[in-house]
Amino acid sequence: YQQVVDKSLDLIRDITPPEQWMNGIPSYTFWWLIIQRDWYFYTGRLRYLHESADYIFRVTQNILKHIAEDGNEHFFSKDTEEKEDGIRSYFVDWETNGSEEAKNGFYSVMIMALEAAQELCGLLNNSSLAVKCGHALALLRAYWLPQPENRQIAALMVLAGRADAVQMDAEILSKEAVDDITTFLGYYTLLAKGMAGNVQGAVAIIKKYWGRMIELGATSFWESFRLADADGAPGIDRILMPGEKDIHGDFGAYCYKQRRCSLCHGWACGPTPFLSKYVLGIHPLESGCRKLLVRPQLASLQYAKGSFPTPYGTVTVTAEKTDGKVNTEVKAPPEVEIVR
Repeated sequence: YQQVVDKSLDLIRDITPPEQWMNGIPSYTFWWLIIQRDWYFYTGRLRYLHESADYIFRVTQNILKHIAEDGNEHFFSKDTEEKEDGIRSYFVDWETNGSEEAKNGFYSVMIMALEAAQELCGLLNNSSLAVKCGHALALLRAYWLPQPENRQIAALMVLAGRADAVQMDAEILSKEAVDDITTFLGYYTLLAKGMAGNVQGAVAIIKKYWGRMIELGATSFWESFRLADADGAPGIDRILMPGEKDIHGDFGAYCYKQRRCSLCHGWACGPTPFLSKYVLGIHPLESGCRKLLVRPQLASLQYAKGSFPTPYGTVTVTAEKTDGKVNTEVKAPPEVEIVR
């Protein structure tokens, strides 16, 4: 538990009427619902969830009223097609902003949000609204959109249950190079590859993409990064010589230009929860982490050790390959049941 998460979730709730979209962008409201569900699942704090119950109900109803019976959506009109800051309809992230595939990603995040809303409504004893979420989810899942080429959008489809993980990994997620991996949606690409059973492929992406930031002197991960920009660039941990590339000052697009890119950004930390979930193999089975499945997948690694926070204390997992087998040691607080 970190108080800053509560404060951030509460602040954007308090400054955004439920009939409007957070930061003026529907997908930001979608993510808020997803985070509320995840935050409850990891912390088990139902009392905190009740503090936002009315808002959750109203914002869910606002989403539902924008979904037609044919599965199409009615979030946008021509006069709202593009905001003054360049954000276009179906915004998911900057790199796919305005692309033909953005609607596919938007639909996927909306499905994940309504899945979260359905769970939240069940927890908060609003069964009628939960049923309405289920009806809308069926409509959205049946709505056809063309298969994307962008790896991040394809990953969101997998996570939303709109595409088979193994098939999508073979056709889209495993392509090279990693030019379309981004610091934000790259996390969801890792998760989709994990769902496909391709943990080794995900670890390779982490080494190549996030590892390149470390090679450039990063001690925390960056808000935005293009692998191609790093060719021939020296690190950020020394003074540049005349004529050398400035990986921080010379590159960047959208709102990340000319040193406006944060070199310590939360949404870029996706490898950390991915490694916990798939390499260490830690899967919470109950809210509040009272029961954890621990099943490491070392892939090409020989050894892994990490810690996982729970409301009852820290769980540590050590896994090592010996004679082709993975030997695992788990240390956990007595309140936490470990399932192997």
